Amino acid sequence: MSILPQLKRELSAAAHRLDRQRARRGWLRRGRGTLVAIPFALVGLGGLAFAAIHTLDTQHKPFADSQYRYGRCPAHVIALGPNALDLARLAAVRQSHTAYPHLRLRGTYSTDARVLIKGSARSADAAQCGLLGKTVLVDLHLATSPHSASMSQGAVYVSRVRPAGQPAGYLLWGLEH
Repeated sequence: MSILPQLKRELSAAAHRLDRQRARRGWLRRGRGTLVAIPFALVGLGGLAFAAIHTLDTQHKPFADSQYRYGRCPAHVIALGPNALDLARLAAVRQSHTAYPHLRLRGTYSTDARVLIKGSARSADAAQCGLLGKTVLVDLHLATSPHSASMSQGAVYVSRVRPAGQPAGYLLWGLEH
């Protein structure tokens, strides 16, 4: 959601009011189009400033640019194995700080876990990575704000990975909500 269209309307209305006031006083006989162009110029400059702020943000945030952990689908994913739902829940709770770095997560717990298959709710991202049947969607209750239901809910993607030369483990690789 952007405030730019609303800002554009408000600035245009303000310019129109100024234009009428100056015309009544005789200050502005020609060049009325300049006041109409001012809001467009301000909106353009605001957009450039917004883009510059986000471009200069160099701190590494795993989920900032993409919902995937490091901007891509996970590698070395293997079949889920026995007790996959329980182990994925445990991994999601333990690794939740990577998906929600600015929240206090003490007391976070899992409310549900399900293997994503074709056509299941929220399976599009796992399908895009080719991980249907190899990914668990874990719903979390985040112990953050007791006054906001949406702030206390989360959902993450967890898959079992085995990097070369390492034992297999469950990795939280994506943020659904």
